[in-house]
Amino acid sequence: MKKRKPLLRWACALLLVTYYSAFFIATFADDRNWIVCLAATGTTGTLIPLALIGAILLAIRRHWIELGSFVALTFFYFIVSGQLFLRTAPVLADKQELLKVMSFNVEHGWHGVEKIAQIVRDEGVDAFALQECGLGSDADAIAELKKLLPDYTFLSDSSRTSATRLPLLSQRTVSLTPFEMSWSILEQDVLFHGTTVRILNVHSPSYLPDATLRRPFPQWFARWGEVATEQHHLLDTELQVISHDKSPTVLCGDFNMTPVGGRYQKLARVAKDTFATVGQGLGYTSPSRFPTRRIDFIWSFPGVRPIECHTVDRDASDHAAVVAALSVGGQ
Repeated sequence: MKKRKPLLRWACALLLVTYYSAFFIATFADDRNWIVCLAATGTTGTLIPLALIGAILLAIRRHWIELGSFVALTFFYFIVSGQLFLRTAPVLADKQELLKVMSFNVEHGWHGVEKIAQIVRDEGVDAFALQECGLGSDADAIAELKKLLPDYTFLSDSSRTSATRLPLLSQRTVSLTPFEMSWSILEQDVLFHGTTVRILNVHSPSYLPDATLRRPFPQWFARWGEVATEQHHLLDTELQVISHDKSPTVLCGDFNMTPVGGRYQKLARVAKDTFATVGQGLGYTSPSRFPTRRIDFIWSFPGVRPIECHTVDRDASDHAAVVAALSVGGQ
């Protein structure tokens, strides 16, 4: 038994090093790699390294080198999962006119629609974009939300809802086809102090949707590759839609990506990640009870300058909300 312990210890350590090395290399090269599909999103990505770590801890007793490696690797996981840096709040100019926008995956309102409405009121947002809250099975939740927030004008599709209390110039649902599932962009054009601002709401596919779980386990990896490819194609289509109008634009959504990898870099070349620019705190948004990654974003395009950004977690969903204060007219 004594001979088995070192073998098990080094086997687990090798698996951990391989896991994180592949995650690191693939993520920074291009997040279409299946290892990144496994590690960057979903509970599975968190459970696998924790399970391996547990095996190591069971196999060793007072081996401080391995324990130190465990701490270092865990720290590295949290860094690549969403920027492990505490940020301080910027100093806002007095009487500065700011556009406040919120992006929030509300998990179908299962935690209580009143909690969602209270966050909207407390944050005083001019517009908000909700994911996992649409006209399908969530129609009752939307109807209740409209009663609780009568000053807002709503736009919904099958899985998302956008709303604003600003003067509404136009709103529409832009269908994005062809994809395996029905994806679209919710667009509201609002008037903010004489300037037209376009506020968009998107929700990118997850690596572990029901369509994946219904397949035999050996086919999961192929499905993750398909989803990663679809995510890239979907983002390309969204950017094409955005480029057709040069109005100041704010893009909100649950992107199911962390602040590294191909899709993030693609967006960062044309827009600013508001939290990475002016955020305060850690910024993790999922899962809300013990957040380990930042997958919900508000992006500002030319004509909109981020001034402040923070997250709000009040047990209203399995995600934390992202709230940004924006200056319209800046670069």
